[in-house]
Amino acid sequence: MFTAIVGIDCATDPRKVGMARARREFGRWRLVDIARGTTQDTPAARIARWAGEDSSTLLALDAPLGWPARLSQDLTRHEAGAFIDTPANDLFRRATDRHVQDTYGKRPLDVGADRIARTAHAALLLLHQLRRATGKDIPVAWEPHAPARLAAIEVYPAVTAKVHIDRSGETPTSDRRVDAMTVIQRTLRGVTAHDLAAASQDELDAALCIVAGIDFLSGRASPPVDPELARQEGWIWARGVDGGDPE
Repeated sequence: MFTAIVGIDCATDPRKVGMARARREFGRWRLVDIARGTTQDTPAARIARWAGEDSSTLLALDAPLGWPARLSQDLTRHEAGAFIDTPANDLFRRATDRHVQDTYGKRPLDVGADRIARTAHAALLLLHQLRRATGKDIPVAWEPHAPARLAAIEVYPAVTAKVHIDRSGETPTSDRRVDAMTVIQRTLRGVTAHDLAAASQDELDAALCIVAGIDFLSGRASPPVDPELARQEGWIWARGVDGGDPE
């Protein structure tokens, strides 16, 4: 079982990368660090230090970790000016993106068409830097009890906040920060409204990534319908709409 979770709100600019760390203590998760990257203390350097302080760490990243399978298949044989008969949604949108939209009513940005592709590239670069800094493989985890000391999953903070608010019987507010703070305080120990009031939105999203990581480790997150396709495209781990109660 992982003893720590690091939530990462990814960005192309290191100064906009939000990071948060929680440790499992006596069966509960406690928020112990929250920060943003700097040019002097890069996200890779800080996260590598954090990972070195815990016996096993799950990285929960808010960024696509793969591209649509049809995109790579069709573009490999495409020539300039030629017609592509694949529907645009199949070309630019992953199976996990469609699942999230159908299940939660939120559509992730299309990694095959939107600027989120640059964030995805930055996230993969971050994982590469962490592998070099830690000497660990950092595989993508597909089940809660992965044997690796350091592993990664893809998450979506906005959906995590929504499903947790919905399950509480409340209605999400129009204030993204308020909903984030509510879910974080209910899920993580060691954090107060005063602490979160000073946090940036990037840092709050990083803490929500931790909440998504907890859902994954507890087995409450919905698994991929097509595991083989998910291993190529990536999969957004989010709590099922009829999942169990929080720990």
